[in-house]
Amino acid sequence: PPKNSIWRLEPTEDQAEMLSLMGGVTEAHFFEFSTTEPYTNTEILVERYDNGVLAEENLVKLHTVQDEPLPLTGKFGVTISGNTWAIAMRDSCGGGYSHSNPEMTDYAGEAVGRMSAPLNGSAEVTAGREVVLYARLYSTTGVMRSYDVAGYSDNPALLESYDHAYLVKFRLS
Repeated sequence: PPKNSIWRLEPTEDQAEMLSLMGGVTEAHFFEFSTTEPYTNTEILVERYDNGVLAEENLVKLHTVQDEPLPLTGKFGVTISGNTWAIAMRDSCGGGYSHSNPEMTDYAGEAVGRMSAPLNGSAEVTAGREVVLYARLYSTTGVMRSYDVAGYSDNPALLESYDHAYLVKFRLS
């Protein structure tokens, strides 16, 4: 992977088996990041958009702060179990963090179409830039167009065609 980047990790066979044994976990996405530039803040968050407009921010938010700017590396996972979304992370400074929200709304009952898409490949991370890592999209019309989730970082207007969208975002500063 390139320097100052984040990329998706495929679960190993053992990890996939453990997830299936846990029951209730309907989706799990794993990511790793690495920087050569120094940063103090790491943020992973989930936001909801309705018809392309930010409706709720920080539904799930994991925010870590280092005492001094350092190059950072870390791994984290995002799991979805029914209406509960959770984020857990381990960073290069030895910290382990987690946060969850059991009150997320699943719009599948009112939507004709639902689509999910994780980051494909890797994305560059720079100070303050939000990188979309995962999107769960809902449409009541049944017409859905798929984009690479990285495109939502640079062009959030792409979300206007969806009634509801949850985005998992990553940001360093």
